[in-house]
Amino acid sequence: AFQGVPSASTTTSVGGSMEVCGTSSMAMSSPPPSSSRRPPPSCSGTSSSHSHSTKDAPLDLALSGLLRLRETSNRRSSYGYGHPLLRQACGSSSSAASSAPSSLLRKSIEHAAEAIMVGSQPAAYCPFSPEPRSTIAADFSPDGKWVASTHGDHTVKITCCHTGKGVTVLQGHRRTPWVVRFHPKDSTTLASGSLDQEVRLWNLPSGTCTATLPLGRPIASLAFHAQGKVLAVASGHKLFIWRYEEPAGSDAAKPVIVLKTRRSLRAVQFHP
Repeated sequence: AFQGVPSASTTTSVGGSMEVCGTSSMAMSSPPPSSSRRPPPSCSGTSSSHSHSTKDAPLDLALSGLLRLRETSNRRSSYGYGHPLLRQACGSSSSAASSAPSSLLRKSIEHAAEAIMVGSQPAAYCPFSPEPRSTIAADFSPDGKWVASTHGDHTVKITCCHTGKGVTVLQGHRRTPWVVRFHPKDSTTLASGSLDQEVRLWNLPSGTCTATLPLGRPIASLAFHAQGKVLAVASGHKLFIWRYEEPAGSDAAKPVIVLKTRRSLRAVQFHP
């Protein structure tokens, strides 16, 4: 249930802060109280870590077993907290199951497993100043040094993964950027798509916008081709291919519609 490429991940929240973890999943979660937030790691790239005590190990194993059963069984609803796996972890009797941490029992199986997984990984909160109203989307650079995130203040913020500190803020969108993507082979190039119906191409070292593509609908998804200077854009009911390095104004630089659908497109991705 938690497979993926071995890379870092982010957990974003409506509070505006962003947590960088050593796991391979992405999820939306509420931030902890401000008094409990850990400061960003030092410039050396180290961060504090915390883990569950050994007494929680049986419960961790039980939850992992329940997740496996849920994914492989047609009777998913039967694998709840009364399942023998969980009773065995908490005690021999069914009443002993109530002695498990109440915070885990109140959550669904997915939330409890996620909490255990994230809780055992080193993490640091990356505060933004001023704090934006929300964090929408994020993407890591292919070299693992940077994470780009989009926010309700209409900006794209670049954060250093090693220090947890903000590096630069990309400004220019008139509304909230809904998606951001790094080029899979070039950590200096990224693109963002916004509710203002515009795609912007950015150069990270200079922090400048190098090209724009206005379209008639909000931008839902973006994908760079790994081997070329080509960007796929999902906007409304159409999928566009944009050769963004062609001379501006030339026919080759105009976006080409390669797909039309009855319903709005939500995601696009190139085969790696």
